[in-house]
Amino acid sequence: MNYCTKCGKEIPEGDNKYCDDCKNSLLTDIENDEDNKFEIKKDQKVEKEAKHKKTGKIIGIIVAIVIVLAIIGSVCLEISTGMISHIITGKNVIGIDVGNNNNNLGCANIQGNWIYYMSLANDGMEIALNKVKTDGTEKQVLVQKDWEIYSINVVGNYMYFVAFEPTDEVEAEATSTAYQKNRIYKMSLDGKELRVINDGHFSNEGVSIYVIKDRIYYVGENYNIYSMDTEGGDRKKINDNQTGFVGITDKYILYNDYAENPTNEYDFVTYIMNLDGSNARAVNGKRLYNPNIVGDTIYYVNSENNAIHKVKVDGSGDEKVFESRAYNMNVQGDWIYYLDYKDEEASDVVCIHKVKTDGTEHQIIVEMENYTSFINVLGDWIYYTDHSDNSYFINLIKTDGSDTITLYEYNFNGPSVSPEGSTPDTNAVDSGTTTENTTVTNNAIGNQNYVANTSTTENNTVQ
Repeated sequence: MNYCTKCGKEIPEGDNKYCDDCKNSLLTDIENDEDNKFEIKKDQKVEKEAKHKKTGKIIGIIVAIVIVLAIIGSVCLEISTGMISHIITGKNVIGIDVGNNNNNLGCANIQGNWIYYMSLANDGMEIALNKVKTDGTEKQVLVQKDWEIYSINVVGNYMYFVAFEPTDEVEAEATSTAYQKNRIYKMSLDGKELRVINDGHFSNEGVSIYVIKDRIYYVGENYNIYSMDTEGGDRKKINDNQTGFVGITDKYILYNDYAENPTNEYDFVTYIMNLDGSNARAVNGKRLYNPNIVGDTIYYVNSENNAIHKVKVDGSGDEKVFESRAYNMNVQGDWIYYLDYKDEEASDVVCIHKVKTDGTEHQIIVEMENYTSFINVLGDWIYYTDHSDNSYFINLIKTDGSDTITLYEYNFNGPSVSPEGSTPDTNAVDSGTTTENTTVTNNAIGNQNYVANTSTTENNTVQ
């Protein structure tokens, strides 16, 4: 039976080539093989379009896979350079930053869910290295020594730090001091493995080291800047200007050197150079106090107006951020943390302050009982020391001031409170010199005047 392909009207058998109703000249016989070829071609076209769409989807999937692989590759690259490995693996590849170290003695550090910190031991006669969970639980003593300890760097499964050790009686008498030996140590994070990795090639006034990936940067012979691997080998001199660094990142080294025409022995200018010592140049022709370098911006205290300033690493864009007599400044994220008096009228009350890096939202976090010499910012916590008439204590306080945990308290009139948990492993591998217990009279924890306001302090190897 034939039908009109346009209007569907039934067409009588015969030689009719046109539909009487619509005059359509194309007739289809659904039972005719010749006409069925039209339907076959039509099906082939649909199938071809379907294949084309399917191929497009496959190409889209391939492109998506390539993009994902590219992202994974970039992540792996970033992990290898230390950019975001702490997010992916929870382990540091940069041991400590400038704010926590140079300006604040590196007395505490954080990796993952653990805070590693220095405190006095139970009797107040020795120093203990401890760890505690970021929620304040599981306090443990890792090692306890008659040392001064500075610059705690935590990278991967190890801690690196500077230790000042008491000399023997002959050396003490000859040098008129009980503290001349300082070494760089490497210790496993459980405290069971402890060894010296630099003894004798480390400036006896140096208190700062920086572990960047697989290199340690330190002040060595003649106050020049050196680097070595994490086992103490492959030592290389970075510069030859007989000065110490004041801060180091994974890109730059900040250091002080004499001005071109110095007017006195303390007339220093802050310079910047690459990690390999190349491209050394003065930042802006001034000495930068309490410098913190974040990316390509340096935050510092301007000695001319005692205000917080910022400047680009190329010396451009120098501007005032906030009017403050800040000292021991510590820049973390979008916030600047620092010590200062409460206000002009309460110049005998020292507080921990914070202000946004754009100079807004200034806040006082906590009023101190007395003067404290450093603050270490560790994630959501600030580690600080303080003392009252009756006790000396170490606290963690939330960066918004909402919560406080006491890590250590030494009661001048009674028993002390120290970290609970495990005691140090007396079988730890220690390649350093062992000594008899000696009263610590000038340790970093108890020395309230070690780091003074750097707008007046003239110690270029420390500040």
